[in-house]
Amino acid sequence: MTKVRMRLTLLGADGELVQLPGPNGQQQTIEVTTEFELGRPPGVAPSTSLPFALAINVNQVPLPRNQRFEWRLDIDGRTEPDWHVSFQTLDPMPPAFGPRLGN
Repeated sequence: MTKVRMRLTLLGADGELVQLPGPNGQQQTIEVTTEFELGRPPGVAPSTSLPFALAINVNQVPLPRNQRFEWRLDIDGRTEPDWHVSFQTLDPMPPAFGPRLGN
């Protein structure tokens, strides 16, 4: 078995770590780190790709509107181009249906 360190970080459009106020008012980065163990099951050839499923729940991160961000994954300090995903925050959508206040 081999112990592996995984890190998922949130970066801004400039490639810098996103800093947001934490519960105590100090700035903190949005980062998830964990370790897991890898091993090749009996009968599987070396260098065979083995899927690894992982779910991460990140609740209510107060990101600024209309900005680009990127989630970046690294494993043991190594990253690949397809281990990144970019997204953009938007302004809230007005309700399409229902009562309109002030009319």
